[in-house]
Amino acid sequence: GGARRLQRGSDPAVAAELFCEQLTCCARWEEVVRGMLRDGVGEFVECGPMQQLRGMMRRIDEGAHAEMLSVDHVVKNERERAR
Repeated sequence: GGARRLQRGSDPAVAAELFCEQLTCCARWEEVVRGMLRDGVGEFVECGPMQQLRGMMRRIDEGAHAEMLSVDHVVKNERERAR
């Protein structure tokens, strides 16, 4: 089945169930990212070194990849395009 979405105002028990599923089931990164793009998310921030998420984003959506900000590329509170 597809990913289940947690709606605003959901019962905390539902949230706990979904969080447990996230910890015990396979990651569905591509499915989640594509859903976020469909929902209008326009910017992604990678927190941490090595830019692993940037590589995955490149394979999922080139436009989203181009808009990604990697925290290790922030200098003096100014956005620096990742190389």
